Amino acid sequence: MKQVKAVLCGYYGKGNGGDEALLASLLQMLPKSVKPIV
Repeated sequence: MKQVKAVLCGYYGKGNGGDEALLASLLQMLPKSVKPIV
């Protein structure tokens, strides 16, 4: 079975608190079977 991947695009890692919070939320919401690619 192929591993499912999800691409998350944004302005992450640049000190923007809103984008960092959004990324943290998205990563928590992804099922464990999905590999995030940021």
